Amino acid sequence: MPTSSETVLLIEFTGLASEMSFETAFPSDSTAPVLRGDPRAGVTGDGPVDIAARAVAVAREHAGGGPYGALIANCNGALFAVHVAADLAEHGAAPRTLVLVDPLVTTGDDLRDALADLLTGLGASPAVPDELLGLKEPVELFHTVMRFLSNTVAEHLGRILEEDEDPELVAESLVGRYAAWVALLTGNLAAERLALDIPIQVLHTHDRDDLERLVDARGVVTQMPVPETVRASGTPLAHPEMVALLHGPGDYR
Repeated sequence: MPTSSETVLLIEFTGLASEMSFETAFPSDSTAPVLRGDPRAGVTGDGPVDIAARAVAVAREHAGGGPYGALIANCNGALFAVHVAADLAEHGAAPRTLVLVDPLVTTGDDLRDALADLLTGLGASPAVPDELLGLKEPVELFHTVMRFLSNTVAEHLGRILEEDEDPELVAESLVGRYAAWVALLTGNLAAERLALDIPIQVLHTHDRDDLERLVDARGVVTQMPVPETVRASGTPLAHPEMVALLHGPGDYR
């Protein structure tokens, strides 16, 4: 873990509640040496995110901000973090450690679950057709998913909106809010698995382990024990014991 004299680079998604981000461990209003990179920053939502190209941009932006004691990411941000770490290494600014919390490699089932949750939140049917997820080409998949979401939500709205309201227009506005997220998920599906010789520390709060599919780890991989109190928590990233694990010997609080 980082020492108090080293900078931490966080890969996290802005706009999330603090308990779903690293905000509790590394408050944004702190004077501690912490930098942030968001995989969705600048994403227009008109196609899948090119993970490799976006990671290069973030690495170049932060190459002069080190030395980095740790690059830390969570869940769907883990794949992006691997690419950023590799690009930082090429710029001579490799983080001393890559810390991944519940690293996830997006699968078709994950995309299905994400779309079902989105539709449920919008009040529409959560059913996602199998043929939709059978598409392999990421650009086609992205646009097909967005059309499916808009059509499904419009159909639902057509049953509940007033006669003078346009369900297709309302649906397009609602679904558009999630375009950047769909762009990231479909981009993750197509991203390359990289080799990385930077030491990796992994913290699991559940039993799913995607590390081998996420990265060809050439350096030391350490599975950090996570207390059961954290694993049982509904908000593990905000749990005091997780905060302590992320800080290690440093003090950024």
